[in-house]
Amino acid sequence: MTQQIHAPYHFVPLSKWVYMPDWAHLVSHDVPFKDGLSGVIDYTLTNKTPLCVGGEQQQQVDGANLVKFARDPMKNPVIPGSSVKGMIRSVLSLATFGKFSQFDDQRFSFRDISSAKGNYLANVIGKNNVQAGWLSFDAVSQLWQFIPCEACKVAHKEIKSQLGIYIENKKTAVEKYTKAPLSTTVSAFISAPRGKQNNRWAEQLGKGNTQGHLVFTNMRIPGRGDRDNYEFSYFFYDHQPAKQHHDIQQQVDDLFANHGKAQVDYLKRNMAPGLGMPVFALIADEKIHSFGFAKMPRVTYQNSTQDLVETCSPAHLSDAYFDMAELMMGTLRDGGLGLKSRVTFVDAQAQDVNASDLIKSNLLVLNSPKPTFYPAYLEQKVGQHYYADYDASQPLSGTKRYIAKQPLESKLTSNAKDNKNVAGQMELCPVGKHFSGKVVFHNLKPVELGALLWSLQLEAGAYHQLGHGKPMGAGAVTLTASLTCCNSNYGNSDFDVEQLVALFISHMEIVHPTQQWRHSPQLNYLLTLSALANNADVNTRYMSIDDKEFQQAKNQCAKLEPFKGLSRNEPLGMDKLENTVSLAFGAGRLSQLIEKANEPWVDHVVAARNVKQKRLEEQLAQLIDQQAQADKKAAMSEHAWKVEELSQQLLTVDNTERAPLIRPVIAFFIENVNQQDKEVCLTLVRLARDNEYHQKPKKKVKEQKQELTNVMAAYGVSL
Repeated sequence: MTQQIHAPYHFVPLSKWVYMPDWAHLVSHDVPFKDGLSGVIDYTLTNKTPLCVGGEQQQQVDGANLVKFARDPMKNPVIPGSSVKGMIRSVLSLATFGKFSQFDDQRFSFRDISSAKGNYLANVIGKNNVQAGWLSFDAVSQLWQFIPCEACKVAHKEIKSQLGIYIENKKTAVEKYTKAPLSTTVSAFISAPRGKQNNRWAEQLGKGNTQGHLVFTNMRIPGRGDRDNYEFSYFFYDHQPAKQHHDIQQQVDDLFANHGKAQVDYLKRNMAPGLGMPVFALIADEKIHSFGFAKMPRVTYQNSTQDLVETCSPAHLSDAYFDMAELMMGTLRDGGLGLKSRVTFVDAQAQDVNASDLIKSNLLVLNSPKPTFYPAYLEQKVGQHYYADYDASQPLSGTKRYIAKQPLESKLTSNAKDNKNVAGQMELCPVGKHFSGKVVFHNLKPVELGALLWSLQLEAGAYHQLGHGKPMGAGAVTLTASLTCCNSNYGNSDFDVEQLVALFISHMEIVHPTQQWRHSPQLNYLLTLSALANNADVNTRYMSIDDKEFQQAKNQCAKLEPFKGLSRNEPLGMDKLENTVSLAFGAGRLSQLIEKANEPWVDHVVAARNVKQKRLEEQLAQLIDQQAQADKKAAMSEHAWKVEELSQQLLTVDNTERAPLIRPVIAFFIENVNQQDKEVCLTLVRLARDNEYHQKPKKKVKEQKQELTNVMAAYGVSL
C-alpha cells in the first residue's frame, strides 16, 4: 500500500521576490510622512477552537507539566500584546512577500543506512576509504593535524578476561572511557585477518608486542544477529607521521557539531598524550571528506539552511533589504540604521471568560517538527522518484504554518498515552470567548495601514493561529477591527477600514512582478491553510515511528504533497531583477549598508535599480509630455488641434508619406466648416503647399489642387 507523508503543518512557498517598498529609505519614527497616519485600532479576538496563550508553567502532583493561560496582575486571563504582534507580523510578512530570515542557520548531519542505494551508503561510505587516526591542534602552525594509524577490533570479553575491565556495548563512550582511560597505553598481539570481513583482532592484552590504545564508541545498535557480535571496541596502533591540513577546519567543526556534547567535551579534555583524540576519517584521493568517532559516522550535508535560502534570493538575508514588516514593526541594524516599531499592540483583555472558566486539556505530547525531515522541509519536485536532500541545491519549502482544523475533542487529544515524562497539559479557554485589544499606530502611510488592517482581519473564512497546541487544532482565532481614530499629517481624517484594505490590495497587485498577488502561490497557501471549515478532510496527524509508518513512506520516496493540489510554482519573471528591485535599495541613508558589502549580487541589484529608475524616469517624462499635449489640445479648437498634430507628423515622414497625412485633414475641414477657424484653415493650406501637396504625387496633382481651392473657398480665404 502506498504510504503518504502527512503532518499537522504545511509550508507557504519561499518566493524569489522580496518586496522592499520604494519609501523604505524614508521611514522614521521621528520624521513624519506627508501622508502619514496616526491613531488607534480597536479589535475583538474570538477563538473558534480551544485556546492556550501560555504564561507560567507549573509542575503537578502527578508529574505532568501544566502550561497555564497568561494572566494579568488581577489573575484574569489575558493575551499579551507581544503574542498578538508576533502572530500579525508573521501574516504581514507573508502577505507582503517579506524576507525569510527568522530561522536558525544550521548545517544538518545524517547517517541513513536504511537503503544500500541511498545517499549515505552509496555516495559517502561507498566513495570514501575509512582511515583510523588521531586528531590534534598544532599550536605552532595553528593548524589541525591528522596522524593516521592502524586499527583493529578488540572483543569486550577479551578486555574483561585480560584486564579485568567490564565493558558493555549499551554504555556510552564516556562511560566506557571512565573504566579504561584513553591515556592508558595497552600492549597486544594483532591477529591475522579472519572471518567473512577479514577483520584483525587485538588479543592477549597486556602481553603482546604492539603498543596501542583502547578506543570506544557509543552504543552500537544491534540488528538481527547475535547481540554478542556487537560487544567489541577498537584498538589503535602503529602511528604514522602527522599530516597537517590547511583545509579541514570545517570538517573538524562538523565533527564536534555532529556528536554529543558530553563525548566531545570528554575527548577534548582527555586526549591521548602526544596523539590527540581518536577519530575515523573518510578519505578519497587524499582529501578528507569528514571525521567521526565511529567507522560509519554522522556526516554533514553540503548545504546549510542559509545556503539554500540564498540560492532562492540573497535579499532574504540581506541587511540592506527592509521588507514592509520590518519597516512597520521594527528591526535591528548596525550603524544606527535600526528602526523602532511604528505599531504597538496592547494586551487583549478577556470580556466573557474568567480564570474559573478555563479547563485542563488531556495529557498531550507536543511534538516538535524537525527540519532534518527533508521530504517535507525541502521543496521536492513533483514526479521525481528520489529525494532532494541538503546536499542538493533545492530551496527550502518555505514558512511553516499549521493547518487550521477543528479538533476532535474540546479538550484536545494526542498520542500521549501515560508518558508523563514527555507529556503535559494546557489550560484552555473554551470556544467562542472574546478578548478586546488595541493597536496604536504612528506615522504609517495609508497603504501600510491598509496592510495592517488586512493582516488583522484576513479574508472571510481564514483564521489566525495563536498560542500552544496548534498541531492538535488549538488556537484558531479571528479578529475584527475598527478605526477608533485616525489623524492625518495633512489634515484629512476621512478613512475607513474597507478603503484602506482596498488600497493595500491594489498596491500589492501593482507592485507584484506579474500583477498576480492575490493568485500567487504564497497567498493561496496562506489563506487555504487558514481556512478552518475546509480542512476537515485533511490528515493532520503526526506520522508514527513505532509502527514503521514513517519508514515505509520514506522507502517509497513519498513527499509532502502540494496542499489541496495548489501549485507551488511561481510565474515566470518573478526573479527578474529590474522588475523586482526597490528604488530604495542603497538610497539615501541606506547607502552605507551596501558600501560595506563586498558581494557580487549587490552590484547586480544596484545596476537593476538604475535600470528601473531610468525606465520610470522615461515613463514619467512621457506622462508629462502626454499631459502637456492634453492641456494644449484642451486650449485649442478641434480644427486647430488637427493642424497641430499634422505639423508634428510631417516632421517625421518622407515625401511619399506626406500627402496621405494631409488629405484627411483637408477633408475634415471641408466636411466641418467653422468660420471661426479661418486663420487655422489658412495655416493648413500653407502647410500643405510647403510640403508640395499641390505638386506631388503627379498623378493626383490636379485632384489635390482642387481640394486646396475648395477648402479656401469654404472658409473664404486666399493666399
